[in-house]
Amino acid sequence: MKSSKIILLLLLLGLFSQQAIAQDAGMEFFHGTWQETLDAAQKERKLIFVDAYTEWCGPCKMMSRNTFTDPEVGKVYNKNFVNYKFDMEKGEGPEFARKYGITAYPTLFFINFKGEVVHKVVGYRAPDKFLGEAEIALRPENLAAYDNMKYKAGDLEGEKLLAYAIKKKADGGDYQEAAREYFDSRSKKQLLSKEGWEAIEQLTFDVNSPEFQLLLKKQKKYIKQVGNGPVEAKIADVFKKNALKAALSGDNAGYRSLVEMADKLKDKGKTASRIKITYAEAQKNWDLYARSVVEFFDKFSSTQLDELVHMSNIFLDHVDNPAQLQTALNLARQATSLDNSYENNDLYARLLFKAGKYREAYQTANKAVTLAQESSKEFELTEKLLEEIRKNLN
Repeated sequence: MKSSKIILLLLLLGLFSQQAIAQDAGMEFFHGTWQETLDAAQKERKLIFVDAYTEWCGPCKMMSRNTFTDPEVGKVYNKNFVNYKFDMEKGEGPEFARKYGITAYPTLFFINFKGEVVHKVVGYRAPDKFLGEAEIALRPENLAAYDNMKYKAGDLEGEKLLAYAIKKKADGGDYQEAAREYFDSRSKKQLLSKEGWEAIEQLTFDVNSPEFQLLLKKQKKYIKQVGNGPVEAKIADVFKKNALKAALSGDNAGYRSLVEMADKLKDKGKTASRIKITYAEAQKNWDLYARSVVEFFDKFSSTQLDELVHMSNIFLDHVDNPAQLQTALNLARQATSLDNSYENNDLYARLLFKAGKYREAYQTANKAVTLAQESSKEFELTEKLLEEIRKNLN
C-alpha cells in the first residue's frame, strides 16, 4: 500500500514539474490556418498576436530567439492572446501581407477575431518592450470604434484630428483620409511647427506629397526644432519606402526617378546610396547589396541602431566575402557602442566567428553571456556558439 502511495506521489510531482516547465517555456503558438486562428480567438474571447516574419529577416530571428522564449512574455501572451506565427513568403503569408500592407519585418499585429487590427508595431522588441506592447493592445481605449464615431461626426480637428490619424496608422487602419484632411487644414506656418513636424514624421510616406517636399525645402527649420538625426532619418525612411515599393513592383522608371530626386539633395549622394542598398535588398541580390553597403560606409556613417543591426544581420546570413565582412564587423561593433545589449554582442560575436576572428569572437560571446545573465535572458544559442568557437581555437 505504501508503495502505491509513493508511486502516485511521484507521478503527481512529475505532473507538477511538467506544468511548471511549460509555464516557463515562453510563448505557445497556435497551429492551423488563418481562419482557424480567427475562430479560436472568437471561441476563447481573446485577441490574436501575429508575428509576421520572413526566414531571411535577422530581427525576426532575434525575436524568436530572445523574446518569444522569455518566461514572463510567455506567461502574459499565453494568457491573453492566441499567438500565431506567419511566414510572409509562404502559404497564406503573401495574401496576408498584401491585405495588411506589410512592407517591413517583423511586423507585430494584435488583431481581433473579425480580422481588425487593434495595435501594430514594426521591428524588433526586447522582452520588456514586447510586454509593453501587450499592455497597449489590451487597453479598452485602443478599440477604435469610439474615435471613429467622433471622426465621422466631424468632431475632430487640429491636434485631435492628428492624434486620430496617427492612431489609425498605428492600428493598421486606413488613415490617409484623416491625414489628408489634417494637412489640408494646416497653413505652411503651422506645418513648420513642432506639431507639423510630428504630422510629417508620422503620416508622410510619399516623396511627391506637398508635405514631404516642404520637409526637403525647409530642412534647416526642422533641424533647429528636433535636431539633424530625426530629420535625416525621416528623409531616408521615405526614400527607402518608395524605393522598396518601386523595386517590388518592377517600376524601374519610378526607381530611376527616385535616384534622380535624391541626387539633387545636398547630402553628397548619401540618400541616393541608401536607395541603391534598398533596391538590392528588395531584389535579394546579396552581392550587389554587400557592394552597395561597403561603398556607402566608405563615404558615410550612420548612428541609426536599427539600420546597423539590420545590415549586420543580412551580412551574417548572406555574405561570405572576407573584405566585405570587415564592413559588417564595423557596423556590429558600432551597434554595441550605441546599445551594449546581449543581443547586439551576440550578433557581433557571430560575425567575428564567421570572419575567422575566433579569439575576439570568444571574448565577445562570453560578454554576451554575462549581459544575458545580468538581465535574466536565455543564452543557450550563445553557449552553442561558444562551443563552436572553442573547436576552432584548439
